[in-house]
Amino acid sequence: MFRLLVAAGLLLCPAMVPLVHAARPVPVAPGADAAIERQAWTEFAGPDSRAKNGRLVKASLQLVRLYVEHRDYLQRRGALSRIPFAPTNPLLRVRGEAVVIDAVADSDPVQLRDALVALGLRSPSVRGRYVSGLLPIAAIDAAARLASLRLMRPAYAQTSTGIVTSQGDTAIAADLARTSFGVTGTGITVGTLSDSYDCLGGAAADVSNDELPSGVTVLADETGCGSGTDEGRAMMQIVHDLAPGADQAFHTAFGGTADFANGITELATVAGANVIVDDVIYFAEPMFQDGPIAQAVDSVKQMGVAYFSSAGNSARQSYESPY
Repeated sequence: MFRLLVAAGLLLCPAMVPLVHAARPVPVAPGADAAIERQAWTEFAGPDSRAKNGRLVKASLQLVRLYVEHRDYLQRRGALSRIPFAPTNPLLRVRGEAVVIDAVADSDPVQLRDALVALGLRSPSVRGRYVSGLLPIAAIDAAARLASLRLMRPAYAQTSTGIVTSQGDTAIAADLARTSFGVTGTGITVGTLSDSYDCLGGAAADVSNDELPSGVTVLADETGCGSGTDEGRAMMQIVHDLAPGADQAFHTAFGGTADFANGITELATVAGANVIVDDVIYFAEPMFQDGPIAQAVDSVKQMGVAYFSSAGNSARQSYESPY
């Protein structure tokens, strides 16, 4: 089944934590964009720009462009100036000088994983023929030429919530359920998948202030902490408001397709989640068949887990019409 998602009660807000301001990125020199675009297209498509037989053709054009941008940054001595690299594509999940990627194996995903790890891949995950992780940008060239690689692309993902205040407790009548039936969620474990849990700090204070339950199980937080919102923790605060007796567990959904799918499975099998919720969409999720993420949802559903996800919760930035 496709990921059908319910946002009832989960009008979510990022955790109230301070932001850290990074140094200003290196500006692109006049005319550099066009030059970088030409170089990237040649590396991807080949000298005639038509055959798509360039030496980096197995990497997506977006990753090739990132590689060329980064190479240009190094050549302009940006690294020596201590000014951080910043790609022109804001959708890329860049952490320092590495990027979250999804790679598809030609045949053996374990062989591909090991080859990518040798090139510096961090936090690798394997699901089917997918290998996801954080790859050094400088290694894109070598990775694209691996014989074990079928194709590679950036792991585009985003959360589906905005900066809004939750009124879910009243909206789904959870307050009435607690008073009328005496239920608090005791005996239930709720698993959450989102960007991060405690990248900005403050989780311990939330437990002390009864914004979160004690003993939260964190299977995996976001590698590199690049999102900067801890939206997962905000979701868990809302769950605690609605079901204060429930145990909670977290796994990041920002580690690539394979890691997201594995996180779904691990929340059910390792953390013992009875209910799982996510607020993340991967742009490359297939529309006409089940990809690894939807297959993982189906597998935990067969275990009796109730699975929910946001249905593009974009507040007033949506279309409403009778069906």
